Amino acid sequence: MTPESLMALLNSEGVDFLLRTFLGSRMHIEIGDVRRIPVPVLSDDQNRRLTELAQHAIEEKRRADAGKANHLVEVEAEIDAFVRDLYGVPRDADLWVVR
Repeated sequence: MTPESLMALLNSEGVDFLLRTFLGSRMHIEIGDVRRIPVPVLSDDQNRRLTELAQHAIEEKRRADAGKANHLVEVEAEIDAFVRDLYGVPRDADLWVVR
């Protein structure tokens, strides 16, 4: 797993839901909570795709920070859908946490 693919995984809404609902507090996430995240073993194709999505998100975030038109929301949605697939969570399932 590349650093970029790990970053995308950890910043996805699915992992946020997992952390806040099952592994940690809804208010504060601590390093011990992060250590307990079950990280899937990715195939080469999955790792490549998640890395590409992460790099695209970084580019779009830079564009957004520069005040340029960007597609960050769409890329984040792609990452979220990809991570849901990795964990076997239906794409139409409601993931919400009372904070």
